[in-house]
Amino acid sequence: MAHASGSSAVPAPLPVDLPALAIHAAIQRLKAEFTLAVDQKRWNDFTELFTPDARIDYSRTRRSWDQGDGLVYTDPRRFADDVAAMLADARTVHHAVSPLIDVIDDHHARAVWRMEDIVQRPAGAPRPGGHGYGLYDEEYRLTPAGWRIAALTFTRLTVLPVPAC
Repeated sequence: MAHASGSSAVPAPLPVDLPALAIHAAIQRLKAEFTLAVDQKRWNDFTELFTPDARIDYSRTRRSWDQGDGLVYTDPRRFADDVAAMLADARTVHHAVSPLIDVIDDHHARAVWRMEDIVQRPAGAPRPGGHGYGLYDEEYRLTPAGWRIAALTFTRLTVLPVPAC
């Protein structure tokens, strides 16, 4: 079989860094678990995705549900409890896509994810719903339980209105 170069020689394989690929896969799974836990309202599972000392920064955005300033959390349980309360009456769909993952070493990595979410609330709900776009900038650490989020900075770029559910 001829290759694009016209040669029938088998091209040399590209160098593959299997440990780095495994880290990429683990971090992508971690983020998929993050979005699924939020949408399924599994708050205990959600909390376990963070290191106990994680720093969770929502100060780069205005929170669409109350128009207040964002918060910085240093307790993943408090963060999960606040998110659970904010989404108690909502149906949600979250997507995190197109990660730019950098492996720092065997125990640390960073990534930036593009995100999209839809939050629908019942008619007359005290908080508005929205169709939002933003970025997650995250740091990860390998723990005995696996890869966990050690730092998360969320930037909300825009929110569009959605009808009530």
